[in-house]
Amino acid sequence: MGKKKKKGKKRRHAGKRTAPLSSRTSASSTAPISLCMIVKNEAHHLPGCLESVQELVGEIVLVDTGSTDETLKIARRFGARIIRTRWENHFAHARNLALQHAAYPWILYLDADERLHPQYHPIVRRAIQSGKADAFYVQIYSPVNGRLGSTPHIQTYPRLFRKMPGVQFEGRIHEQITPALQRAGARFANLDVRIEHLGYQLDETTLSRKIKRNIHFLEVQVREEPHNAYAKYQLGQTYILDGQTDRGRVLLQQAIASGNLTTKIEATARLVLANLYLESQKPEQALAQVKQALHIAPRQRLGWFLFAAIQETRKQWVEAAKGLQNYWKYEKEPFTDLGIDKILERPVVLKKFLGILQHIPEHIQEFRSTFQYILATLEEFPEVSPVLQVLSKFVETFSIETWKEALYRKATRLVPDAGIYWTLLGTTCLNRGLWSEARQAFIMGKAKQPHILENYNGLAVVALKQGRFDEALRWFREIARRFPEQAADAYRKMAGIYVKMGKVQEAMKYLQPTNTTSMV
Repeated sequence: MGKKKKKGKKRRHAGKRTAPLSSRTSASSTAPISLCMIVKNEAHHLPGCLESVQELVGEIVLVDTGSTDETLKIARRFGARIIRTRWENHFAHARNLALQHAAYPWILYLDADERLHPQYHPIVRRAIQSGKADAFYVQIYSPVNGRLGSTPHIQTYPRLFRKMPGVQFEGRIHEQITPALQRAGARFANLDVRIEHLGYQLDETTLSRKIKRNIHFLEVQVREEPHNAYAKYQLGQTYILDGQTDRGRVLLQQAIASGNLTTKIEATARLVLANLYLESQKPEQALAQVKQALHIAPRQRLGWFLFAAIQETRKQWVEAAKGLQNYWKYEKEPFTDLGIDKILERPVVLKKFLGILQHIPEHIQEFRSTFQYILATLEEFPEVSPVLQVLSKFVETFSIETWKEALYRKATRLVPDAGIYWTLLGTTCLNRGLWSEARQAFIMGKAKQPHILENYNGLAVVALKQGRFDEALRWFREIARRFPEQAADAYRKMAGIYVKMGKVQEAMKYLQPTNTTSMV
């Protein structure tokens, strides 16, 4: 009876491997990587995950903890090796079961709501062939909503690592592989690869249920491992998400005081505390936490943005501007010194930066390099035109001619059909004595917007500056013809030109009251 049962299990297991991954992809296209996953009722997310890596990995090892939907059917379609097991309320145990069944020398672990898109596959292949590391940190990019905010989170984990003796996941929840890899002497490196994580885009009910579940697991873990600072950190910030602010703060303080957190996690914990203090209108305590976080993890974005916000509250405008200057400095860093970093919406950061600078006009030039960086990356804003309008208003308000010129040159390249920026460029070049460039800009501005008076005035002035009096006269005549309300002023200027040319009688014609229409 027992033997028959065992054979039945083997038959069921064998049936789950009916479509090996290698039969669907050429040997040259896949890498010696085992994709290891744990799933339960992931029919909604699983196809997108497996499609994203099916041309990369050599096999899919999937540990199922009790699916009742189409998850297993989908997994078989992708040729996955399926290991079914009871859920033991322990994520590391399930992850390690997948490791045990992995056949290839490299491990990639993903969740069903994650995708590693094909654009990154060549980078992964080169990395495992390079021999320069045994574990690679990659970015986990997580869009969020609801109580998690609106700014995507960017976390880094060693999701790709060499299979090494004794290396296993640790932790009932928020399981980690890093400690085991470190004990095994693994060499680490950063890999500029981004995994897209969709799991934080949840409705409030689902998110609340997930938070409650995580709290339960973490409370058990903290009771079982009272000296585990990382578990206390995770439980602390989860309490805060659940609205249990005081309990969360105490646990974060305990985790920090233990001295057992990595610098990345300690800095993250301090920023969580700083944000709590800022929300409680305790800017000095918030500032103290941020400064310590920046001291141990200076290469980050979130901390510098929070530093700026705190200094803005304290009306320390120069310090606030320096904070955002550092934010922009690290904006493009794929790997920063922070455990969970953020890239905020660029228009939000820009608005705050320019708003702060307005309080310190005497210091504006100190931030020229940041302005140049913003200009150099204008294309990366979601919408360029509104940003150009904001920047144009700023530089015009403070009359910074060199900033104006740089801005309007960039604007005419980005939106060449917007005549206003050609006109503004012409005016700026005129003010700086760049006659030829001013003339060309005004000609372009007139071609795009022939109804703008400033283009004709600018062309007339440039002609005068270059001593081309006849051309200047033609432009003033054009002004009188196109803009009748400006005719009297145009004639006065024409009279002045004729005087300079020694043609006094001609000048008098334009100074005498007459029917101006007949003079055009």
